[in-house]
Amino acid sequence: MRKTIVQVKTGILLTFYTIALISTAAAAPSGGFLAVMNESGNNSDSRLAITFFDVDEFDQGPLFSVFIGYERPGNRRELSAIEADPVTGDIYIVGFDSGTPGAVDNLGTPAELTDDDSSGDYDLYKIDFASLYGNWETNYKGKDVRALGLVDPLSPAPTGSKGAANTDYVTYAPTTVSSTITFTHEATHSNAVTLASSVVKIGEINRNQNPDAAPFWQADLEFVDSQTLFILDDSNEATANDNAANDHAYRMIKRVSTSPGLATSNNDVGGYNNTTTQSWESSRAGLVNLDTVAGVPTGHSEPQDSAFYTDPVTGVRGAWVMERDGGGDDVAFFQVTPAGAGVGYRPFSTGETAFALDNDPFVDATTNDGFGDKIFVDQDSGDLIMIESSFGDPTPGEVGVIRREVLSYDNGSGQIEFGAWSPKVILNPVKDPASEAGVFFERGYFSSYDSVNDKVYFYEPGNSPDFEMEVYVLDLATGLTTSFLNVDDSVSLFTTATSATHGDKGAFFSIGAVATDDADFDNDNDVDGNDFLIWQRGFSVGNNNATGDADGNGVVDGADLAVWKSQFGAAAAAAVGSVPEPATLAMGTLGCLALAAARRRR
Repeated sequence: MRKTIVQVKTGILLTFYTIALISTAAAAPSGGFLAVMNESGNNSDSRLAITFFDVDEFDQGPLFSVFIGYERPGNRRELSAIEADPVTGDIYIVGFDSGTPGAVDNLGTPAELTDDDSSGDYDLYKIDFASLYGNWETNYKGKDVRALGLVDPLSPAPTGSKGAANTDYVTYAPTTVSSTITFTHEATHSNAVTLASSVVKIGEINRNQNPDAAPFWQADLEFVDSQTLFILDDSNEATANDNAANDHAYRMIKRVSTSPGLATSNNDVGGYNNTTTQSWESSRAGLVNLDTVAGVPTGHSEPQDSAFYTDPVTGVRGAWVMERDGGGDDVAFFQVTPAGAGVGYRPFSTGETAFALDNDPFVDATTNDGFGDKIFVDQDSGDLIMIESSFGDPTPGEVGVIRREVLSYDNGSGQIEFGAWSPKVILNPVKDPASEAGVFFERGYFSSYDSVNDKVYFYEPGNSPDFEMEVYVLDLATGLTTSFLNVDDSVSLFTTATSATHGDKGAFFSIGAVATDDADFDNDNDVDGNDFLIWQRGFSVGNNNATGDADGNGVVDGADLAVWKSQFGAAAAAAVGSVPEPATLAMGTLGCLALAAARRRR
């Protein structure tokens, strides 16, 4: 597997310019970051906003936030899910849009079409984090933005942890949020900065049509690549009447074009084109259907969370899904083709297609008493990382993290083969004040996994004025918990009707990480002529490491040959020249020493 290497943050002294300029000298952000979405709640400064944190400096408070807000007066965006490109930090946000599928709402100026929106779909938004970070670093970082008049003077000053400790904290928004605004909610966002490109609506995508009025299904969004997303969608029937044919769906979301106006829809699959900057479409890859009787789906699945993964060794791709059924929550892997078509649940070497989660399977894997809240995949190993909550336990306690080793996503028989369970790692925060010792962070849904450093970030909703610990960091390698107090004055986060099961979400990403290229395609611990032959056979048709993809981008091309050359050695690079026939290659490389491919492998 490719090992991800984290580059250390650089301390660069920058020259600041006026607010109207974005200096090209601003250094790119480096390190790990956490984006937390507040879908609703009563805290106006955080509501309908994405707040960003530096994971190495939680105690310094948030960096800045981006207000998503409204499409127009009275048309609030119903945020449902968030996900990040784990390398670039691009943030994707899905907003639920009610109404008749495909109908143009025409709620703006009747004669003006530019503010009209298609209803009955998901609106897809994107935040370019790197650009925003550069803007913040150049114009605001290290400054008292209010004293210097760098923000809207009519917007309120930050309070709580966003106050004196964060004099450079700002809230970006695509439109003016206080000076000429008529919405009292928007006018309460602190240190408002108008930046049209802070968040962009890139597409409108079809979704399943569930007639339940409330609560809106809190969809789960997963990043696949820069042109593909995955979403765990609602059912296509009222929850009370859900059946196998209309169960919750797996959907693939694909970018059709970087230009607007090219999406098409049949009101079930596809997408729309109103007020979008790009064209995206969605298609149903399959149904969850994890509730069965005698192997026959009965419908009304209760999916809790998902995690998309593409195995670079075997090319197997799909989504792990965790379904909540009140005990021993089921975990399965739904496979899709490279084109995004559903294959179905991939079987395990145990003969099953799903397993029931236990409270602590390392101790006893037969109890089926686990209460799963979140599921992640370790991108370095392919192992499962599951957040198990104490919510259903007779005696409440803190949440724990369970790892299940995955030896192979294809054991040669088309099966996933598991290894050992690891001991459950329990969250152990320091309570402040001490009287809160009996108050537990029972649910693990409000968490994000750092696959680079093997850490889990739990963000605390804030249950009372005293219980102020809002971020816990659990190091899975050491078992140690670090607690950060009052890092955001979002004490009313997660107070929506759906907070008990879903609520607001977060996404971890790491910028400046470098993936180790791997040209040992036959996995024999050397890079030689046999690996070149694999690359040659896979050229333009392969899509994974086993077929010649050395740089892990899902395509076998000349860039992978360049990696092979660099890892084989100078003599081999000179010998292959313009890609000789296999016989010529064998003669030219005879006697050359192969470089050992240093990387982590399952």
